[in-house]
Amino acid sequence: MTYSPVISLSLVIVVVLALGCSSRVAPDEYGPAKAGFRVSLSRVDGDKNLSDIEIIQREILRGKMRIDRLSTEAARGPAFQAPVFGGDGAFFMNLSIGTPEIPFRAIMDTGSDLIWTQCQPCKRCFTQPTPVFDPARSSSFHNVSCDSAFCKGFINANCSGNSCNYTNVYGDESSTVGFLATETFTFGDSWHNVSVPNIGFGCGVDNQGVGLDHAAGIVGLARGPTSLVSQLDVQTFSYCLTLVTDRKRSSLFFGTLPDLNVSYAAVNSTPLIKNPSQPLFYYLSLDGISVGEIFLNIPKQVFQIVDGMGGLIIDSGTTITSLQEDAYNTLTQEFMSQSN
Repeated sequence: MTYSPVISLSLVIVVVLALGCSSRVAPDEYGPAKAGFRVSLSRVDGDKNLSDIEIIQREILRGKMRIDRLSTEAARGPAFQAPVFGGDGAFFMNLSIGTPEIPFRAIMDTGSDLIWTQCQPCKRCFTQPTPVFDPARSSSFHNVSCDSAFCKGFINANCSGNSCNYTNVYGDESSTVGFLATETFTFGDSWHNVSVPNIGFGCGVDNQGVGLDHAAGIVGLARGPTSLVSQLDVQTFSYCLTLVTDRKRSSLFFGTLPDLNVSYAAVNSTPLIKNPSQPLFYYLSLDGISVGEIFLNIPKQVFQIVDGMGGLIIDSGTTITSLQEDAYNTLTQEFMSQSN
């Protein structure tokens, strides 16, 4: 099968991810969050002294680099394992770790399933904007044993003695090496915080990567059993993104809409599908695209998964929508026609 290039199109989207039932592996004695809560998101470039045009240009460039890497790897064939790019995130999450709480910010990533942050004693760490977490100063820190469900549930874990170690290498050659543990994580806004004990995470002591120095780690939200979504045991999470040029923060929600006191009245939904070849990603079942009242003549199979290839994913790492070349050309031609 021949795959056409993927072309980028700048769009603003609001995404609701409703998770189907799946097997989840949690750390021993983990207690899930019982109610919904909200976490503020900030754009990677939000605190820089940039004009609106400069922010948009950086967002487009970051998205193009991400999709170019994906396209290059996808050309290798059906055996391709989609990479995740550690430094390519578009949004930060603010959260805290340990007892007492140590605040830090991490890259939100729907394409990976490990939560990790840099830890002392650090063999090699990138510069981060907040103090590096020191497990020895937290009363709620616990190492994860090799026999634990969490250690066995993470594909990149390995054992040395009774220490469950891990190595995660991302598609842009960013990497984190360390050991798995559990801690109390605190989420939410300043007016409403939620502390959840026994969250499994990676304590990174040897970390490197381009673009990671503006955060202290990554929060994986993918379908995998070790992601934050799976550990919280919530069947639904969602995020509502403000405009690229809006300095207001976006929101990430965990839990159902009634839990969050949000009405279902104005919510439309579409099913998410799974690709067995890329089990971490959230795929959309896109049927077609309209411009105004015109439904575009794009074959439905353009958006379908065939032999593990193709399809359309929701990805927090970019704020632009990228389409297969034929679909992109059809869309732009109709848009230009209606604009004239």
